[in-house]
Amino acid sequence: MPEKSYDGIILGAVQFKKVDKSNDESKNEGISIQNEYSYVVGVRLSETKQKVDPNLNLVSTKPGLVNYHTAVISKIQNDTAIPISNLDIEAEVFKGNSGSVLHKTEKKGLVMAPNSNFDFAIDWEDKPLETGNYRLKMTATNGEETWSWDENFAIKSESKSLTEQAVNQEETTSEWLYVGIAVAIVGLLSFMIVILKRRKKQD
Repeated sequence: MPEKSYDGIILGAVQFKKVDKSNDESKNEGISIQNEYSYVVGVRLSETKQKVDPNLNLVSTKPGLVNYHTAVISKIQNDTAIPISNLDIEAEVFKGNSGSVLHKTEKKGLVMAPNSNFDFAIDWEDKPLETGNYRLKMTATNGEETWSWDENFAIKSESKSLTEQAVNQEETTSEWLYVGIAVAIVGLLSFMIVILKRRKKQD
């Protein structure tokens, strides 16, 4: 146990590894293979029965990539010595002072370990991370406690490199390219029809 008394829970693990004195190795075509066995046992420590109230903090919000897909990542922190389970989180992003939701992500049944933090990713739907000012509205609840945040954040020009590294961005660009070509063709045909009609009237 820690030297200083504490309230709440400490989670951890102990790893056990077998000591193999025989140094059993298998050699095959110059490749040396040594087997090593270990296992992990989870540990949960508690010292007092004092109730600890859960608490969550929104540490930061910034653009990023999740599995090479564009996203906005909010770091959420559990700064208490108890796990928080059955955690439902809903996040909405607005552009500037707009009242319409730009992107929305919702997760249910999450669990946070004591004194931990994790990155909650808001799916950007494979769209480019355009520079500008944004607003985040996020709510988290475990059924008993509710935490709400309403904060502004910015996507700066440095985020352009993230968009270039993301997958599916080229496909999105291609789709807009096809739309542009189609509009140009329709415009050219309309122009030609107008010219032909004028010539017919002159004849």
